[in-house]
Amino acid sequence: MDVDVKIYTDLSLTYLDIAKRYMDDAVDNLNKSKKATNQKQAEYISKERKNSLFAIIFSALALEASINHFILEKFEKANWDNLMMTKLEVKWLFLPKIIDPSFNLANDICENLRKTIKWRNKLIHYKYFVPEEPVRHPSGSQVSHLYNITNANNAKIAHTTAVALIDELKKVKK
Repeated sequence: MDVDVKIYTDLSLTYLDIAKRYMDDAVDNLNKSKKATNQKQAEYISKERKNSLFAIIFSALALEASINHFILEKFEKANWDNLMMTKLEVKWLFLPKIIDPSFNLANDICENLRKTIKWRNKLIHYKYFVPEEPVRHPSGSQVSHLYNITNANNAKIAHTTAVALIDELKKVKK
């Protein structure tokens, strides 16, 4: 059975679009929370966290779908299964270089890729822990320890990293 390679492109763009919407909402709620008081502030912080969670996860989904699409397009069918099972970070850092040795990612993009994957894994494979220090929201309120991951800044990092990597992948030539 042949794989519909186009579906991976459609998925990565869909995931990226969803991530952007959630990221924009997270930033909007962060800004509103800084101006609000008490109950309204708590509501905005909660919305920021939820939107950030979805933005990070959908950014990671976009990264996975786009590199898998790349594998299907650029590598022999006999290698697909093994390459698909490779860790996401390894796929991004090494597979494009095999096809195009000039492929090179800036250090900050590599670091943000690692952060995005780490955040995604912590959210998907969640294990509760109690932080040593209270976590503070930019407004000064004490918030859940998950705010260290699910915040508007991290949502922006995850989304902009996914956009940058997908743009770089489009430049790879075979």
